[in-house]
Formats: sequence, C-alpha cells, structure tokens
Amino acid sequence: MKIIRIRIKDFLGISQFKADCGKLNHIKGGNGVGKTSIVKAIIEAFKVRGHDPDVIRVGADKSEIHIELSDGLSVERVITPTGNRPKVVKDGRPVSKPAAYLGNLVGPFSFNPVEFFLAKPAERRTLILSSIPFTVNADSLYETLATEGVPIPMDLSTFDYEQHGLQVLENVQKGVFEMRAEVNRDKTQLAKAIEQDKADIPDTFDAEKYRDYDVTTTVAKMQDARDKEAAHDRDFQRLEQLRKDKDGAVASIELHEQRIRELEAEIESTKKLISEGKQRVVDIVAEGKTLRATIDAYEPPPIAELSDELKNYKHFEEIAQRLKDIDRREQRLEETTDHHDELNTLYKALTTKIPRLMLAQLKLPVDNLEIKGDNIFVDGKAIDKLSTSEQMEFALSVAKALAGDLRVVCIDRYESLDDDAKAKFQALADGDGFEYFVTEVTSGELVMEVKQ
Repeated sequence: MKIIRIRIKDFLGISQFKADCGKLNHIKGGNGVGKTSIVKAIIEAFKVRGHDPDVIRVGADKSEIHIELSDGLSVERVITPTGNRPKVVKDGRPVSKPAAYLGNLVGPFSFNPVEFFLAKPAERRTLILSSIPFTVNADSLYETLATEGVPIPMDLSTFDYEQHGLQVLENVQKGVFEMRAEVNRDKTQLAKAIEQDKADIPDTFDAEKYRDYDVTTTVAKMQDARDKEAAHDRDFQRLEQLRKDKDGAVASIELHEQRIRELEAEIESTKKLISEGKQRVVDIVAEGKTLRATIDAYEPPPIAELSDELKNYKHFEEIAQRLKDIDRREQRLEETTDHHDELNTLYKALTTKIPRLMLAQLKLPVDNLEIKGDNIFVDGKAIDKLSTSEQMEFALSVAKALAGDLRVVCIDRYESLDDDAKAKFQALADGDGFEYFVTEVTSGELVMEVKQ
C-alpha cells in the first residue's frame, strides 16, 4: 500500500499543497519553505493518538490533510484548536473507528533513518526504543527467571515497571549489580574479621583443657577460702585484744593489792574485785589458749592458686566464646557467599539470556538486535563501529520493518548524509517496493520531484 496523492492546507508552514506521488518523492527548496512540513503532515495523517494544535498554520482556524492510497483507501485529518479528527474511507464507506483502523494498518513509520544516522548513541537508543513497543512487568520477569531455573535472591517487584521494557531490564540489571556489590563487600568484611579473630587465638590454646571444668565448684571453693581467711584475721585481731586485756587485768590486780595494804577498810570489797579479776584472767587465758590453738592450726587456703585457676578459666572462656563467634561468622560468610553467588547468577542471566528470551517474543525491526546501555549491536557488532553506508543500511532496514502495510519511508534532511550514505540509500531503495518522501535543502521555492 502506497500514497498516490496528498493535499495539505494550513499545516505548519504550508498554506496550500497538493501533488501526485510516486516511488521517490524528492522534496526540495530553501530553508523555511515547508519541506519538513510535508513529511510531518504525512506522519500526522496516520498517527493513532495525540493532539497538537500548534501544527495549525498561524492565522488559520484549522489544518486539513487528505491522503489517497493505492488500494482505494483515503485518510482525512482535520486539526482544530480543540480536536484532531481522522476520517478513513474504505471502498467508498467510512470506517467506524478510524484511529483503531489506522493503528492496525501502519506501524511507527515515522522513524527517520537520517535522524538515526546523525544521532548520538543515547539519542539512537531512544529512537530504537520508541519503535519497539516492549513492556515488562514483575510477574513476567519472575516467570521467565523461574522457567530458566535462575535463582531470585532479592525482591524484583520494587522496580519501576512503567518504563520501556528494555529500560526496565537495565534498571533491574543495575539493581542486582549493586546488591551483588553490597553482598560482596559484606562477604569481604566477614572474611577479614574471621581471619583477624583466628590470628588472635594463641597457638598453645587447648580447647579440651576446660571442656568438663566445673567453674561453680571452684567459685564455691574460692568463697570458702576467703571466708576462712577472714575468720583467721578476726581470730588474730581478737588475740591481740585479749593480750591487751590481760595486761590491763594484771595491772588492775596489782593496784588493788596495793590498795588492800593501804585501805584495810575496803579489804572485803577489794578481795571480791581481786577474785573477779582473777577469774577474768583465767577466762581470758583460757580463751587465749583456744584462739592460739586455732591460730596455730590455721593453714592458709590456696587463694592465689584458685584465683589463677579462675583467671585461666576466664581466659579460656573468652577464647572459647571467640571460637564460637568465628563459627557463627564462618556460617554467615557461607550464607553470604551463597547469596552473592545467586545474585551473580541472576545478574548474568539478566544481562545475557533473559533479555534475549523476552525480546524473542517481540517482532524486532531487524534480526539479532541487542541494546546494551546506550550502545546498539547487530550480530554482536556495535552500530558506531559500522561504516556510514552500513549505518544507513541498518537505519533504512529499521524504517522498512516499522512501516507496516503502509510501505512508506520518510527521510528528512537528506543533505546531511555523506556521499557513501547517499549512494547506499539509492542502491537499497532501487526496486525495494517502498515509497519514499525525501526532503533536501537546496535553493529556491518548494518543489516535489516525483520519480516512478
């Protein structure tokens, strides 16, 4: 299906234009005469949705586009400040849903090979993506990964799935890469911590030495020893006090005996005091003998030995606990390593197999097309590494693939191509069954040269 006739009124820079069309429609003229307006009018006539009142020529109240096709189909488009109304007539009868009909009839044939040829890598990527209606949602991604047996060790549902499918896959790839890097950092830190912990363990450490050690019994012995030592100290202090009391009692007796000699009148009272004093001395001596026997029988408890034993146990317990910590860290390192390996597997799948599987369900403009970042590859070769003639061949093949049943390709700014690219275009366009509308800046008024 091709365009055989076009009429344009009050569209962008064109007030009136009509022409019969052929195989190659070469639109020439100076800057600002309306060359690009013709191409844009053709694209506007077949678009499915959208309304841009700015295409109405300044001073006019509406734009009108009328296009007749080779199979008897006609498309009319009236654009007003408030609406964009298409009308499609097939076999003399209006089509009831013209926008939907046009959507099924044509693809995004507005892809301009020259624009792609001149664009930078990021711009080329945008142009290609806009021509491939590819969507990815969380469910489809999970299903594809599960079918391929790829582990999914992180939540993939949090990504923005409203973007273009290839952009979604890139974002997921980036997210998995960052998660893998974070897990790898944790893995490295754990390994270093374990290595340091092991270095802190003495070579002479005997893990079996205290395996059945009863620290409670030793602590009880330690407390009993301290109690005995305290009792011994109290006995010794009491003995010293008794010595002082004895000396005081003897002195008191001597004083009373002298008083007996001096104070006969108080003899009975003094004798009683003497008797009591003697008894007190006897009691003191008896208690003193008992304490002396206790003191003499005292054997110092092994406090120092028990203290050393407890210190050794505490040191053992600290090292044993450190070994337990090392075991836990080694287990965590193993789990972290497994997590990292799963993320690595997921990342590799997302950067290689999964995009190809999901894109395999699409009808790509050309075979063996891959998009990695801003770079576009065909058969594994980057577009930027192709010659200008090869780049034109690729761009033209994309435009043809996107044209749909309307086998029309619009090429704007033809003068921007180098000689090799122009020669390649002419060779590829010759007899290929497509119709071309080509704009080129020359000089003079607007003209459209038609070649059948």
